[in-house]
Amino acid sequence: YTVHSNEEAESGDLGVDSPISGVEVAEVVKKLLGDRTPGVDEIPYARTGMWRARYENSVLEAEAKGPNASAEFSASLKGVKVMAGAEIASASASAGPLKAKIGLGVDTGFKIGPDGVGVKVLGTGFNVGSQTSVSLLGSEVRCSFM
Repeated sequence: YTVHSNEEAESGDLGVDSPISGVEVAEVVKKLLGDRTPGVDEIPYARTGMWRARYENSVLEAEAKGPNASAEFSASLKGVKVMAGAEIASASASAGPLKAKIGLGVDTGFKIGPDGVGVKVLGTGFNVGSQTSVSLLGSEVRCSFM
């Protein structure tokens, strides 16, 4: 199992996550929540999976993931987001404002905020706003507008 980190990779780094236990994932979620309600900049987020490989440089990002599951919840002045999902496998690449992902997943949830609105049911849905996307059974095409 792996936990996704929000830390950015150094330019040209190739990252491969190492296995950890489900108990360690639970500890990460517990540390995220602590004894307080999440604030504006705090988003409880957990991801666990079999493997993940990522490459990133100044122009291109590429990622491949094996079986994984995730859950995310946030409610603040920045909006509301509730999402849970599972994925068998995926491969994604992005360059500039464009990102494409091919995979098989069942993300389900919604988000509403000043940067847009979106909904997914069993990996199929849309997002309209600063990041506009269309998803079909876990595959996705996305364009970021800033």
